[in-house]
Amino acid sequence: MKRVFITLVLAAMPAFSLCAQDLITKTDGTDIKAIVEEVGSKEVKYKEYSNPEGPVYSLPKSDVLMIIYENGKKEIMGQMQNTIPDGVMTLDRRSGKLAINGMAIDKKSTHLYLSPEAESQYKTGDTISSIGDAMISSGIGFAGGYLIGTLIGKGDIKRGLPVYGVCAGIAILGIPLHFMGVSKIKKAINDYNTSHGFAQTSPELSFGVQNYGIGLAFKF
Repeated sequence: MKRVFITLVLAAMPAFSLCAQDLITKTDGTDIKAIVEEVGSKEVKYKEYSNPEGPVYSLPKSDVLMIIYENGKKEIMGQMQNTIPDGVMTLDRRSGKLAINGMAIDKKSTHLYLSPEAESQYKTGDTISSIGDAMISSGIGFAGGYLIGTLIGKGDIKRGLPVYGVCAGIAILGIPLHFMGVSKIKKAINDYNTSHGFAQTSPELSFGVQNYGIGLAFKF
């Protein structure tokens, strides 16, 4: 029985290796989810990640900016067309996107600018802050909608107090999540700015564990 099990595991290993996703970034900024077969002197051969049993495609190496392999290793090959100029990285409050010299960076292209560690911080922070924002919006929105419905129906507002309490609780819980997420995003931004010689000079409001417990801290 053990021999059968080992045989099945060994037979399945090639299939798992085929499913390893690589990311090819072209010089025009577009990404290809792929399984890289070969990197030659003049071209890159790959299969589409969504069709691992399909044909092998080739791409001129001159059109490839970088390859990020499934193990996280990056291989830089060229220069990006129409690159965003060097400058201080900031966070666009309205769009939630990173920006350099005021020019927004698409969230799918953050790996072109951030180190793997900083990109991980950014993605985690973006997810946490988005959840917090959704909780705040949904709490306030549902409470407002319930109140308007009650007024239109000429109902008793006091009966809705438990509903308002739940909505307020959801919104309040979303506030620290928002600040925790933004704090992680700012750490990713600071990593980029520091590595490019730009010192962090602006004050920062963060939420987390402080000397006196959990709360907000204003850092200069």
